Amino acid sequence: MDKKDYDISNLAISEADTIKEKSPWKTIVIYTILGFLWILFSDRFVDLFADSHETYKLMQSYKGVFYVVVTAVILFYLIKYDYSKIMKLTNDVSEKNEELVSFSEELIAMDEDLQQKIESLNTAMKSINEQKQFIDDIFQNSNTSIVTWGLDGEVLDINNHFTELLGYSRQDIIGKKWYEILLPEEQKYKYYELTSKLESDRKVQNYENKAVAKDGRIFDMLWNNAMIYNPQNDLTIVVSFGIDLTMQKQNERRIYELAYNDKLTGFKNLIAFENDINSKINKKTSFTLYYLDMDNFKHLNEIHGHKCGDMFLKDYSSRLLTIFDRTNVYRWCGDEFVVIEEDTNDINITKRIDEIALLTKNIWKYKNVEYYPSVSIGITKFPEDAGNLEGLKKNMDMALYKAKSSGKSLAVAYHSDFQKDIEKKLDLENTITQALINESFRLVFQPIYSIKTGKIISVEALIRCKSLNINIGEMINIAEESGQILQIDRWVVKKAFEIMKNELDKYDILLSINLSAKSIASPDLIDYLSNITKEYNINPNKIEFELTEHSLIFDIDWSKAVIGKLKHLGFGIALDDFGTRYSSLNYLSTIPFDSLKIDKSYIDKIVDTDKSRVIVEQIIDLSHNLGLTTVAEGIEENEQLDILKKLDCDYGQGYLLDKPLELEDLIYKLNV
Repeated sequence: MDKKDYDISNLAISEADTIKEKSPWKTIVIYTILGFLWILFSDRFVDLFADSHETYKLMQSYKGVFYVVVTAVILFYLIKYDYSKIMKLTNDVSEKNEELVSFSEELIAMDEDLQQKIESLNTAMKSINEQKQFIDDIFQNSNTSIVTWGLDGEVLDINNHFTELLGYSRQDIIGKKWYEILLPEEQKYKYYELTSKLESDRKVQNYENKAVAKDGRIFDMLWNNAMIYNPQNDLTIVVSFGIDLTMQKQNERRIYELAYNDKLTGFKNLIAFENDINSKINKKTSFTLYYLDMDNFKHLNEIHGHKCGDMFLKDYSSRLLTIFDRTNVYRWCGDEFVVIEEDTNDINITKRIDEIALLTKNIWKYKNVEYYPSVSIGITKFPEDAGNLEGLKKNMDMALYKAKSSGKSLAVAYHSDFQKDIEKKLDLENTITQALINESFRLVFQPIYSIKTGKIISVEALIRCKSLNINIGEMINIAEESGQILQIDRWVVKKAFEIMKNELDKYDILLSINLSAKSIASPDLIDYLSNITKEYNINPNKIEFELTEHSLIFDIDWSKAVIGKLKHLGFGIALDDFGTRYSSLNYLSTIPFDSLKIDKSYIDKIVDTDKSRVIVEQIIDLSHNLGLTTVAEGIEENEQLDILKKLDCDYGQGYLLDKPLELEDLIYKLNV
């Protein structure tokens, strides 16, 4: 019970005590007054009517009885009246007390409920405060930039991450139009675009724009925006959550450059080419493709190193940019480029070919290297020649192949007849495969003579095939392109070893066998030769392998290692076709050759050209000084033989001395 309940209860009790205190006195006073009145008037009344002493006494007795009866009656009613009031008051007090008790219980219950509500309210307020603090912590400590703003663009609040990222303080931006501060001039329209979308959709997700930092840096930002209504102030605001995509965008650009751009030249690559071509095809945009391939670039790259080759390609790329836009040139691979030009005619194509030839033929110098580049070009057009990417690529290849096979340094436009040439080439490849399977190849042997004694000192094994109605050199070229040359080399070695064991081992001659570049590059060559030497029980000192510079320079370090292993097995090594391509004297001093074969192109000219004679003389002298024997190839005239004798050349080979012989004819000559 609270203090108020206690005061009400005490008040009721006090009133009851007052009634109890006042009622007896009131009765006594009335009784006393009535007694005095009775005494005062009753005796006078008796005196008036008592005529004798007995009567007087009798009336006195009756007076006393009457007084007692009357006063008793009066007292009865007075007491009854007071008693009824007391009882009523007692009942009232009792009822009031019950009401007070009930009210007190209600108050107690209300007090307990109020206390619980107060506790709940305190808990709720604490939770609200904690949630508010939590939300504030999230707002301020979020790793995303958060901005609240009105639809008029005025900034209402920003968080710490926004400040840290873009450098603006709260004073710099709150109350101002964010689009006037953050958006670059060319992107101001994005504010109107964003608010329009917000008004229609109430939220805009994954919205990108540039943002200008306080220090002027440009950031790529991704925003998620939502409109929120605040009933307390009847305002609608926008909450924007921003993520910095600058580094991601830079990485994407780097990835794009790596994926679609060539690192060396800066041109777009094959992947970008295919995407661009497909786009043009879908748009039905007519265009011409120029497929450029440097002639003999491989030799520059392999003789002087990849760094030198890369330097040339970078320089050549800058040359191409003098006549083509960078976006139209693609580095296909290695030393190959593709150029796209739209809406060209035959006159423009001819002009472009002349421009490419002109910029290509300029001599290129790097340190002590001089290179005279030339380029072969294959040309095809869309939609005239093909209607899809694969068709265009095939046409480019065929046109370029035609340019290369026709002598190089040419530009050839695709023609439907090229398909027949390709089919012919495939037929030849199939014929080679069948010849290998059916053992259709055979060996012939061209003797190599001592120029001084005229004695056969060695024979060169040469492959022939009756089922191939083409020049054997053309067959070898096709086999090299198709990769079949490795199988041919293995067949020649095996067959030559078999003939050496069964037919030639008893003669004092060397057997020369040609090895291709693919054989030199083969990682199992040494194991193969070692095993087959043991299988046929061949003396390796009677075998000499002829290697061309072309077969060595693909990887000079690897070639040196292979030749070292061949020498270790006991085989002789001859450098074939010396003087062609990009001969390097460095090979002669670093690779342990046994002999050097002077190419026929020099021998052809030694009769009529003094320069060629001087060159041959210098090659012979150099070889002798290095301890090498020399072999002149392609001797066809007596004058050539006479000059070679004077120049002290060791050995000779050619149709003047002997054409390639069948095994039976060779054995006959050896026995004469």
